[in-house]
Order: sequence, then C-alpha cells, then structure tokens
Amino acid sequence: LGEFIASLAPDQRQFLSDALAVYRAATPKLAAYPSRALYGPADAPVKVLEWTDSKCPHCKMLVEELAAIKQHAPQGMLSVEARQFPLDGQCNPAIPNRGPDALSVRCAAARATVCLEGAKDFWTLRERLFAAQAFLDTDKVMEIASSGSVARPQLEACMTAPETIGKLRQDVEYAMRFNIQGTPLVLVNGREVPPFAPLIYALVLASGNPDAPAFSALPPPRSRGTGSPGHEGHAHP
Repeated sequence: LGEFIASLAPDQRQFLSDALAVYRAATPKLAAYPSRALYGPADAPVKVLEWTDSKCPHCKMLVEELAAIKQHAPQGMLSVEARQFPLDGQCNPAIPNRGPDALSVRCAAARATVCLEGAKDFWTLRERLFAAQAFLDTDKVMEIASSGSVARPQLEACMTAPETIGKLRQDVEYAMRFNIQGTPLVLVNGREVPPFAPLIYALVLASGNPDAPAFSALPPPRSRGTGSPGHEGHAHP
C-alpha cells in the first residue's frame, strides 16, 4: 500500500485523501437486494457495487479501471456487483421518455447485460460492450452480447421477458435510494464514494481498512466542494 501511494502523482494523492475522507464519513447501508452477478467472494473485505449506463464515458472508464484492479488485486480481497441505470426514459422510469418507439441502444444494452448475468463470460462480454462504446448501436449490442455462451435466440427472448424488465426496474429503484445524480454511481462497502479507482485499489491493498497506517502519508483532506474528488481524478492502479 505504501508503494502504491508513493507511486501516485501529488494531485492523485490529494484526491485519494479526499475520497478516503468521504468514505470514512459515510454511513454504510445494508444491501437492499441480493446480488445477481458478483465477481469475487461475497465476504470480500472490499465490496464494490456500481450502476452504469452503456453510453456514459465515465462508466466506460470505471469498467476499464475495475478490470485492471481485478487483475492486480490479491485473491479474495475484492468483489464487484454490476447493476444498470440506463439514461433513457424508454426503460428507466426515473428519466422522462422523449425517445422513439424503437428500443434505444442504452435500453438494449441494459437488458442484454441483465440477460447475461448468469453466463460464465458475463464480465468479459460486459467489458466488450463498454470497449465498443464509441460505435455502439443496437445491432452492435446484439452482436457482442451473443458472441459468447448465450445464443442470440435465447438472448432476444430474454430481453423482452417480464422478468428482465423487472430486474432492470429493480436496479433503477435501488439507485434512486441513493438519490442518484448521474452515472456511474459507486458504493464501496455500502458507502457512496466518488468513482475513483485509486480509492478502491488502496482499500483492497489495505484489506478494507480505511485507517491503515500507510494512509498517514497522504496530505490532509480538503473540505467538500473545494476540489473534492470527481471524474477528473480517475487513474489506473
């Protein structure tokens, strides 16, 4: 952990200090629903729960950063749960519906991702969807989502099933409990935090302890609203 902190640029160390202050001050909330798709052990000391939208650039960055963290994290230290918050009123009742009748790419990607949750290659296919974000349309969603262990006819049937629509609405309702203002929304151990990769990786290296001695090398946290961590603080571990 000390080596990782020392490897960060000064602004990143400041962002990490700010993010840790947010984490420590937050009150953890119990999970509202059982996880449906989980990477890592349920009893991992660092549990990440994230809501994303397929066309959100910051969500793509978060997915890429979590993929890197998963490669470097000590075994058993991290779990990741993925939920959906498509920024389209066609399939998200929290957003006004101004779109056409045809299924939008955001809604198609959200439904397809829900339908892949039980697949052995869920995380790989999800990462491919985000990797293709710049040219993602409904045809590309179906191409990528059906390129693995779930055949296209099975996927198409699942995407229109009431159970899938219900799971997506559950994700939206769950996110609304945290007064979601945009995507990605990230919780670590039940606490809402900035979508800041060094925070997650540092907590993994600290076995979930936000008061690990190595954190004493960080500068004092700034008060909220004076450059506190946000999307500009993204960095790979």
